[in-house]
Amino acid sequence: MTGGEGQGWESFGLRLWQGVPARMPRPHQHDEIELNVVTSGALTYEFGGEPRALTAGTVAVFWGVRPHRVLDVLPQTTCAWLTVPLPVFLRFGLPAPFTTALLGGPPVTSRAAFHAAWTRFDGWSADLPGLPERVLELELEALLRRLAATPDADVRAAPAHHTDRAATLARVIAQAYTQPVTAADLAARAHLNANYAATLHRRVFGQTITQALTRHRLAHAQRLLLTTTQPVAAVAFDSGFQSLSRFYVAFRAQVRQTPETYRARRAAPP
Repeated sequence: MTGGEGQGWESFGLRLWQGVPARMPRPHQHDEIELNVVTSGALTYEFGGEPRALTAGTVAVFWGVRPHRVLDVLPQTTCAWLTVPLPVFLRFGLPAPFTTALLGGPPVTSRAAFHAAWTRFDGWSADLPGLPERVLELELEALLRRLAATPDADVRAAPAHHTDRAATLARVIAQAYTQPVTAADLAARAHLNANYAATLHRRVFGQTITQALTRHRLAHAQRLLLTTTQPVAAVAFDSGFQSLSRFYVAFRAQVRQTPETYRARRAAPP
């Protein structure tokens, strides 16, 4: 990610950045899958408390729900970053080992996939303003499939009996968050005991199922606030909240402002 202040949980949606990374004083988290392409120099990330160096010519992809930050950046380092909402990523139906490793482990990295990734990123940086989102998704799916099939992809997953079930649970949450579901409902849909599912999710992802459900709903709401003119109440209910008051409480707690203020400030000219 671009660096900056590192302010805990954030939401980005489908977005692309390109430039110079900055050190982050604190770890942050977000709901999206993140792709990093290191075009020059090198930087060191911290993922879940462990450092990971990424050098020029490396592609790295990870799920932003794990606390991470940029620890160090060498002079003249440049990168490109792309964030992809988890529900979009899961719709791609990528190979199960790749998806499981990505959701349950540290970043998947590759050098062999760098040229293809940078070619895509460089084209997207020029075309993105007028590129239909569906076209971007299709091209992104093709890139991720290439990465998943690259022989040198560094896939370091946790023990499979944990991560495959955790990945299934994460997939169920991402597919059902706009529905009126509870943590117990989601565990049942993942064919897991409710208590086991709760423990597993907290162990693998560092948050409760209910917290994950709320994060997805808030990320969806933020995207709707920025990309539609729907009334705030409609945004709340379309995002899966069953109560407008609960939506306001959750939104203020995460975003530190009201939905109306969030929409107005983001829409204001620089």
